[in-house]
This record gives sequence, C-alpha cells and structure tokens, in this order.
Amino acid sequence: MKHQIKRILNIATTTVPGFIAAIVLSSLGSSAAYAQQQAYTNKSVNLRAGPSKDYPIVMRLPTGAGVIVMGCIDNYHWCDVSMGDNRGWLYAGNIIYAYQGNHVPVLTYGTVIGIGITPFVFGNYWDSYYTNYPWYPQRQYWSNRPYNQPHYVRPAVVRRAPVANVQPVRPPSTAPVQVRPVRPAPAARAPQVRAPQQRSVAPPSTQRSAPSAHVSPVRP
Repeated sequence: MKHQIKRILNIATTTVPGFIAAIVLSSLGSSAAYAQQQAYTNKSVNLRAGPSKDYPIVMRLPTGAGVIVMGCIDNYHWCDVSMGDNRGWLYAGNIIYAYQGNHVPVLTYGTVIGIGITPFVFGNYWDSYYTNYPWYPQRQYWSNRPYNQPHYVRPAVVRRAPVANVQPVRPPSTAPVQVRPVRPAPAARAPQVRAPQQRSVAPPSTQRSAPSAHVSPVRP
C-alpha cells in the first residue's frame, strides 16, 4: 500500500499539469453523468423543436414520462431532453428531478443539481434531429422565430394546514332516571247483584168453612 501511494505521488509531482487535467476531466465527466440522469415530467406537456412555445410540436409527453436532460439554456427556463429516439425541448418548470429524497423542478434547482448549459443552434439542431418531420422543409420560416424567454414562475410553496385543536365533545351528563315500579291497579270488584226475594204466598184454601149457624138456645 505504501509503495502504491509513493508511486502516485511521484507521478503527480513529475506530471502536475497532466494530473490536474485528469482531475478536471474526471470531475467534468462525473458532473455530466450526474446531470444526464433520469428526470420526469410533472404534467402532460409538448416536446417542442426549440426552446419556446413558438416552435412546432415534436410529440406529446404524458405525466411522469422519463426523459434524459442533455442541458439547459443559460437561465434554466428550457432544457434539451431526449426520450428514446426523440429529441426536443421542454419547459424546465415541467421537469422534475429526484434530489435528496424530494422531487424538485429543474427551473429552480438546475444549478444545484449540476445540469450543464447548452446553446440552441437552430440549423445544427434541426439538421441533426428533424429532417424527417413534415415541418422541416419550412426551416427558413421557423429559423426567423427568436425564442422568447418565459417569465420566471416561482414554485408553489406547499404549506401544511394548521392542526385544529379540536376538543372531544363529551356527551351531556344525565342523572340516572329512577324508575319506580308501577303498582298494579286493584282488581275491579264485580257489583253484587242481589236476587229479588220471593215472598211466600200461602196457597188459597180450596175448602171454605161453613158459616157458623146462629142457633138460638131453646128455652124449656
């Protein structure tokens, strides 16, 4: 291990310019590889043939489409991207990167992520990628369209809604209702109906007593 370190130091001291150049090239290569990692669209967008909405549409990209960012113009408003065999420009506010556990827009994080600056040279770009498109023959017409930089759009700040201090609603306390047993009503007494008393009637006598004869005493 010591011999290897010593050998590296000897090479570094003898060829300092070459050593520095190697470091610079390796750092540039690593940053370029980092910049050209996978990015995604955060909405359905049009891939255009130049860094402006004034250029023709190459294709329509759905939300969440994976693209490779090749570079952006100097203000990071538009970026040159590739998707398979397709090449074109996307508005940087519609491109998001996975950065430190979050998805961030290239519009505001382009320099932090390390995306390189690339110029837009109309003739070279169109001749390289759009010779088979129907609007390519009108190169003269489209080349006279200077691209307008879109206004800066501040990313929306997502604020968490305040947590409402909601006290649990307690049901009103009610005293237990004392239920007294209901006494059954006394049974109704049936009215006493007295049968009419029958009077005993003596049967009429069939024999009539002979009237007593008034007999005068006989005098002697």
